[in-house]
Amino acid sequence: MMVQVTAAQAVPPAGKRIPAGWNAAAVGPGAARTQIAWDLGRVSGRARLRLSAAVDIREEKLIEVRLGDSGERIGCFDIRFANVFQPHEIRLTEKQAQAAVQEGIELQLVQGKEPFWFLTEAPRGLETEADLLLPHLLCEERLEGSPLQHFYKTMASVSSIQPFGWMEGCVLDGLLDLHEACQEEAFRSAAATHIRLFQGEDGRLSYENPRSEPVEHTVYGMEGTLPFAGMMRLWGQHPLIEPALDFWRESQDQRGHILDGGMLSAEGSYTVAYPMALAARFYEGNWRTLALKQLKVRAERLVVDGQLYLRLHEDDSRSFKNWARAHAWYLLGLVRTLDALGHGEDTAEHERELERALKAALAWQRADGLWSVFIDQPAGRADTSGSAGIAAAAALAVRGGWFSMNDLQRLFRTRDALVGSLTPDGILPGVAQGNKGGVELQQGDYRVMSQMGMGLLGQLLAALPE
Repeated sequence: MMVQVTAAQAVPPAGKRIPAGWNAAAVGPGAARTQIAWDLGRVSGRARLRLSAAVDIREEKLIEVRLGDSGERIGCFDIRFANVFQPHEIRLTEKQAQAAVQEGIELQLVQGKEPFWFLTEAPRGLETEADLLLPHLLCEERLEGSPLQHFYKTMASVSSIQPFGWMEGCVLDGLLDLHEACQEEAFRSAAATHIRLFQGEDGRLSYENPRSEPVEHTVYGMEGTLPFAGMMRLWGQHPLIEPALDFWRESQDQRGHILDGGMLSAEGSYTVAYPMALAARFYEGNWRTLALKQLKVRAERLVVDGQLYLRLHEDDSRSFKNWARAHAWYLLGLVRTLDALGHGEDTAEHERELERALKAALAWQRADGLWSVFIDQPAGRADTSGSAGIAAAAALAVRGGWFSMNDLQRLFRTRDALVGSLTPDGILPGVAQGNKGGVELQQGDYRVMSQMGMGLLGQLLAALPE
């Protein structure tokens, strides 16, 4: 699909960067409009118009879409607190889609203070693997194959890439789990390609942090060490992993705990303890002991009367009680750390905590197989990513012999609900947006498509028996 984007000259906000190798255009405030035209021929059936964010967004934006010649309004992108590489879509009727091809479209920012930057070109040589991320009209009638088949294809491509850190780490684990489960080299190759896109010309780390600020040769924070688990799974010892080891050495407090600034968060079970446990296999040092310390402090400080909180703040207040993804991070960290370290005298309390935490989370599973975004509020809107993560952790625990379930159908119901929700081209919708938008955004009806969620679904699919 040939696409032409015409936009006014603009530069990213000061201190921020478009991901290296990618090109982007901006839709800014004011009267100027950004134009998109396709060389697509005739369109039949419904279509989905998609754009993917190129710069981190910390506000709510509305981008109005009008036909290029007639000026008729055909939709509006509702984009709130988006991450880089996150796709957004509006659905078009057959008539609207055909008109969009014939006339082109114009985009105008009608709400938001900062321009909306969207990806327009992929790195050289990867254009055919990045279809999801570039401006496109998805014509549903032209698709061949099931949504699940398209899911696997997208996972095994550049289209599944996420910002470096916890989000990309979820995808890398999904890719490598799928490779191990079905021995398809495409998944392993995609994981290696993703990592190469976070390397500079000198081969060292070069990426953008969650605020789109450039980071060179180092780790931006404790959420940023999860991708190193994928690197160790691919290569064992490798020069790219040294920045994570340095970060852990330099960032631990007097008790050996890795915090997020002064805040203790459940993410660290997955983003710190688990890759540390893998480091114990390949590097000298007390990584095994340190990994278990990360689990222990979170079990002691984030679980109160059996309820899990995402965060413990410096003032001793806690937030995001029973958030679905907090349970996912906590459980995935426990089971993957135990898998990496193996059973020992020092793991007994963590094995017991994994069993307790899984039983607590599973007790809140809904009849549809999913979990609400706050799992103890079953009438609330579901979060497909948190659901995938909780179920994946349970499936991994059963497979690893850490947990017994008499009724695996509970996990198959989760799988079936998630697979049944996929878009026609296999993208996971229904994901609660990142928590930078606060609790209110989580509790509302706003949901997004997410490759991070697809990574968690990949982990679930790989862990379940055939």
